[in-house]
Amino acid sequence: MPTITTFVGPAGLAGLLTDGKIEVDILKVPHHGSDRNVSTDFFRSVIAKHYVFSGDGSHNNPDKATLAMLTEARKTKKYTMWFTFRLPHITNFFELDRANHTRNYVVEFRESNSASLWVDLEEELNF
Repeated sequence: MPTITTFVGPAGLAGLLTDGKIEVDILKVPHHGSDRNVSTDFFRSVIAKHYVFSGDGSHNNPDKATLAMLTEARKTKKYTMWFTFRLPHITNFFELDRANHTRNYVVEFRESNSASLWVDLEEELNF
């Protein structure tokens, strides 16, 4: 069964960690991807297969610094980042990151004509 998490704060997170880490299927990145709400250590501790960023560019969210923290923490591990909006500063970040590093991530954007973002966890649904 997929695990879904949202940020529970440092105190709540500490109770969930095993050996300082927790693995989840999907993580909705805190506060629209603001760099004031995460750290590289956060992304080293909370390891997801899928990261969802819901920032629409307001206040520059998601911040490029947050993307740098995540890509640095995950290095060459395989994962997918999902974005609700295609923003120039985000696409520019990935162009530069891929030119300068060997990474193993996939970047997906919500279709501009779609009202929502669908993240397929590749598991059969039984309703």
